[in-house]
Amino acid sequence: MFNLKPPFRMMIANSFRDEQPRNAQSLLDELRDEYGSERQFTKSHVENHLMSLKAVGILRDFDAEITESGQLVPRYVITPYGKGKIQESC
Repeated sequence: MFNLKPPFRMMIANSFRDEQPRNAQSLLDELRDEYGSERQFTKSHVENHLMSLKAVGILRDFDAEITESGQLVPRYVITPYGKGKIQESC
């Protein structure tokens, strides 16, 4: 009847359950099929969600790279605390 999806931030956090590092662009690629038509599906929104998840301890910085244009692109991984929180919500 209704096409209910989990909240976008929850899906971003859930993407890290496999403990692989990701950046905003890789998440956009992963979640495009499910969320690509939504207005919030932008790199800026994903970056904001990643920073929020980091601020509450669900994610942490893994590493970063600098693009040819001089832009810093951080990658994140899930923390043990974050893994526990995601398992609680499933």
